[in-house]
Order: sequence, then C-alpha cells, then structure tokens
Amino acid sequence: VADDGGAAIKNYIVSMSKDGGLTWRVISRTTKRSYVLTGLRNGDTYRFIVAARNRVGTSAPSVGLDLVPRTTPTAPYHITAVASSGRLDIAWSAPRSDGGSPITDYVIEVSVRYQPWTLVSDGVSTSTTYSLTALPDSTPLINGRKYRIRVRAVNAVGIGPLSPVVSGIPKA
Repeated sequence: VADDGGAAIKNYIVSMSKDGGLTWRVISRTTKRSYVLTGLRNGDTYRFIVAARNRVGTSAPSVGLDLVPRTTPTAPYHITAVASSGRLDIAWSAPRSDGGSPITDYVIEVSVRYQPWTLVSDGVSTSTTYSLTALPDSTPLINGRKYRIRVRAVNAVGIGPLSPVVSGIPKA
C-alpha cells in the first residue's frame, strides 16, 4: 500500500473469486504482504483482490488479478513397443493430467542394452505414437537386440516425469 491514510495498516484482507468476480470469498486476513494459497485446481482461473485495513477503516480493493495455476504434466502411461524387422512401433497414453496447460510435445528416450539414455530426435509432436527405426546417432535398429524406451510429456511449464520403461526387440 502506497498510502496508509495516516494510520498504520493493521492487516490485509485477501479475497478470491472463482466465477470471474461475480462472487467473492475472504480467504485470509493477514499482517504479511504475501500469502500462499494451496489446494487450487490446475487449469482453473481464480481472481484475487486485496484491501488494506487500519484503525480508520478498510481501503477500496486492489484491481483484480487473474491467476491460473499450472504445473508439469503427469507421466504418459500404458507404453507399448511392437517389434517388427528393424523397427519398434511405440505408442503411449497421454498423461492423466496435462498440469493445467496443453501438452506441446513428447520427449522420447532410448537405451540399448542398459547403456545411458539418449534423446530420440523426433521433432516437436503431440502424437502418441512413434516408429523408431534408428538410434539418435543414425545407427539402424538391429534385429535381436534389446532396446528400452521411455517417454515424457512437455507443456508450457516444463517437462513432466518419466513414463514406465518398455522394452522391445526388433525381429526378422
């Protein structure tokens, strides 16, 4: 508050609206100039206002601030790798939660015989399938060799956790 009206601020009244400002609910009366609110649903819009109170009375509320909580998506699940000659057709189910922000990409990683994981250069895609025919270094898949695959979902917040690992062995 830039001007306390000549009397010290006693507290701040934080109010929240879930319907765009039609109805308000006081969620805190605090002496601090910050407030942490938990339990909000990712992707939903919440509007907040704050008023200051001193011994004379309560100020007009601040201009409303709209916030949309977001987090990274959960892990893709139900990963499959169907083998054929020199290829693995990988499929997965989209995460159960996009974290409140649409999925913008999937990051695919591959490991050969328990070697370090490497990123598959598949471009940016929201497809939940991919046909792997070569390793990131352009080495073709070898029939009879075991490959491990895992996937992560990406949204505007960042990269989500790893999917379960699936193995596949291309066959002739």
